[in-house]
Amino acid sequence: MPHNENDLCPVCHVGRLRLRPVTYTQVYYGLLVSVPNTPAWVCDVCHTVEHDRQSVQRIEALMEHAGPPHRRADRRPAERARTRLYPTDS
Repeated sequence: MPHNENDLCPVCHVGRLRLRPVTYTQVYYGLLVSVPNTPAWVCDVCHTVEHDRQSVQRIEALMEHAGPPHRRADRRPAERARTRLYPTDS
């Protein structure tokens, strides 16, 4: 349901919902997707967050359009270079 600045919080029933930029995060095919500055309705008392429906629909459409991420082949960790902290006289 669309909100406006005078709506009471549906969780605490005391605070007011305010439109604020937040970071939207979602696990997509096993990878964490983070979208900063996404509009969301945030309660000024209990800080409940309800993401803006249209923004979430746009983000999900972009992720669906991109398709699942390509998996990289397993790589072995690079062997660490062995260096001495202090040169020695040999």
